[in-house]
Amino acid sequence: LRTAVLNAANSKTDLAVKNLKHVYEIENKEERHNAIADLYANLPAKERANTIVVSGTNADRSDINKKIREKLDVAGQGIPVDQLRVTDHTKAELKLARSYEIGQFVEFNFQQKKLNVTKGNSYEVIGRTNDEIIIKDDAGKDISVKPKNTAMTIYNKSEIEISKGDILRVTKSNKEIDQATGDIYKVMKLNKDSKKAFVECSNGEIKELDLNKKNHLDHAYAMTVHSSQGTTVDKVIVNLDTKSKTTN
Repeated sequence: LRTAVLNAANSKTDLAVKNLKHVYEIENKEERHNAIADLYANLPAKERANTIVVSGTNADRSDINKKIREKLDVAGQGIPVDQLRVTDHTKAELKLARSYEIGQFVEFNFQQKKLNVTKGNSYEVIGRTNDEIIIKDDAGKDISVKPKNTAMTIYNKSEIEISKGDILRVTKSNKEIDQATGDIYKVMKLNKDSKKAFVECSNGEIKELDLNKKNHLDHAYAMTVHSSQGTTVDKVIVNLDTKSKTTN
């Protein structure tokens, strides 16, 4: 695997593929995602704990996570939790006002004193012109922003289910509750009435999560290539969609 990675890093794609032992082509996306979910779910529990699925886009990652949860029988057993999910936009697209849709949320990558916005806070998009977007702050004040002059991340508001037995990943750091991006949790106990969860961290520590509050969490069976960087596991299952612009 190391040889394949080195070849890929040096743009020697043909040699990289030749050094991979198990490569299977499944052209239909739905069938491919189901096959990946089956492969992961059928691993022994101990082996599964040291395996991740890697995919090029958030949409594919989300679909594979959904299928894996169904096969592990944790789907439909938990509670719904609000989530802000990052979109698949390139840096160039983030500079265009037309990339932003009403109802989405944005977070600023840097402090913006002139706009009177705070890095890390979430702002809802309520309007758009040819070169500006209009966002609303917590006080209800409208703020006009030119995307070409700043750096932002776009999020879609969605809902995920968290169940006992789920594997979760922190998608954004929160110093107030001692969470760091990339932290992995396993849900050990879940109180559906209080919406409190007790999770086991990678170091064995047990932590309580208040799911009523804003938690940047997502299912961690499958990850994007970017979010998997720095993760150490024994086995990786890779979903490669050759038609996706983020595959390379």
